Amino acid sequence: MRNILTVYQKEMRIYFLSPIAYIVIAMYLILFGYFFTAAIYYYSYWSQRWQAQPYFDLNITQQVFRPLFHNISVTLIIIFPMLTMRLFAEEKKTNTIELLFTYPLHDVEIILGKLLSCLSVFLIPVVISFINVLLLNTVIKLEWGAILSGYIGITLIGLSALSLGMFISSLTENQIVAAIVTFGILLLLWILDWICETAGWKIGQILREFSIMQHFDDFSKGVIHLKDLVFHFCFTFFFTFLTFVNLGTKRWRG
Repeated sequence: MRNILTVYQKEMRIYFLSPIAYIVIAMYLILFGYFFTAAIYYYSYWSQRWQAQPYFDLNITQQVFRPLFHNISVTLIIIFPMLTMRLFAEEKKTNTIELLFTYPLHDVEIILGKLLSCLSVFLIPVVISFINVLLLNTVIKLEWGAILSGYIGITLIGLSALSLGMFISSLTENQIVAAIVTFGILLLLWILDWICETAGWKIGQILREFSIMQHFDDFSKGVIHLKDLVFHFCFTFFFTFLTFVNLGTKRWRG
């Protein structure tokens, strides 16, 4: 555990001594602020327009937070490659990965330390954005179960996507290549659900199970299913394991 913490602290220093962490935090907060404001304006507009209609009921969870979480989840495919592109690619380019292998560190400790640092940087703006929700709660009563479910979904998406990006970074020494490949794969996983309808029923069902958006939709509704939790944890474990195998191969080859 101490070794993981050592790697974690080293990675956090690198993030905040470079512009990466600040750009990621600023981008997330700006995008969240825009989508949050737009959703609130939309909800307020229709509330005033339909307040005279007793049969018309606007639900703030469905009208504000569900589209908010969906919009944010899509924009995250831009942010994740920025966080993961340097994890191993920079180490390989500067040959510091050879030095890293000489330390009394197990590959698992290196991987977990780097992955947790990525996740921490990502969660900083996520936690800050929660202030908007707390302020909104002073004006209107919110359904906290649904909101927390959405935040859990965003966190799990982050964990899955960061593990994928970390693996891609371990395959190359070029950070730009790592970022582009990670972005392309994440984009494919995001839009996979869109092409399921044209792929036939059986193939469509199989493809849908690999869609990240398919396993996030229920979180945005305030529903947590075991299969969605299992998907994200298996996804994370799979690419973390591939990173471990790749590092082991690199260490063996010298």
